[in-house]
Amino acid sequence: MIAESDLAGWMLANESRLPTSDSNGVAETLVRDGLLSEWQASKLLHGKWKGFFLDQYKIVDWHHTDEARERTYYSATCTRTGEKLLLECVPQSHGTRSDGNVRYNVIRE
Repeated sequence: MIAESDLAGWMLANESRLPTSDSNGVAETLVRDGLLSEWQASKLLHGKWKGFFLDQYKIVDWHHTDEARERTYYSATCTRTGEKLLLECVPQSHGTRSDGNVRYNVIRE
């Protein structure tokens, strides 16, 4: 989610103000400084480490769920272009791609 060099530079610059044993405090600081979204930080704090990327799209936030269509929408950013968009994800119960990832559609905002 965060480039290793960006994180290393951020840690050096913020070493004196980072809590040493408080993961919530570190997460809050990363969110405040714009390196993580609140949704990403919450997932990481709950032990989730998968599902932050779909191909070249970095998932930034949960957007909404359309229960009637059985679709979940996420705000995302294209890692190649920086474009902000929505990903419409199909539940795995409706099948997956050959690589095992969920099927999705890109919706440009």
